[in-house]
Amino acid sequence: MIVTQTNLYASQCNDQNCEQVSATEIKALLSMIIQMGIHKLPCIEHYWSSDPLLHVVEIAETMTLKRFQKLMKYLHLNDNANMPNRNDDNYDKLYKIRPLLDYINVKCQTNAKNTHSQSIDECMIKFKGRSTLKQYMHMKPIKRGFKVWARADSHSGYLTKQD
Repeated sequence: MIVTQTNLYASQCNDQNCEQVSATEIKALLSMIIQMGIHKLPCIEHYWSSDPLLHVVEIAETMTLKRFQKLMKYLHLNDNANMPNRNDDNYDKLYKIRPLLDYINVKCQTNAKNTHSQSIDECMIKFKGRSTLKQYMHMKPIKRGFKVWARADSHSGYLTKQD
């Protein structure tokens, strides 16, 4: 899904210098993003720095900085050509990431060992940037972010569905 949509978006942007993306590259890109979230540096370029205090070998040897930036530029999960208009009744603010959310929901539900005790509640996903989806809830430990509804098993805490 990610490979197909990323390649489609790159072709829609008419970038002749962009090579086709493979599943292996997408997996590497996602693992690099996760690692960058754990090992934070002031800017992306520092991971490829020649300074030994900044250089991160695992990231720098996985792919070049130029290729990383190119993949990040064209990373897509859904086709923009099919995106509904904002004025349509079926407009979805999460259209661009909807395939990922649906995939996560399916995987969570297939792996769930449900008991009779289920809990449905609103959750906050912490977010500090700008977004029309961001909300403020003064009663929550995380006050600003994306509000989602979640169903979880009340014994194990395993999340079975969010929307």
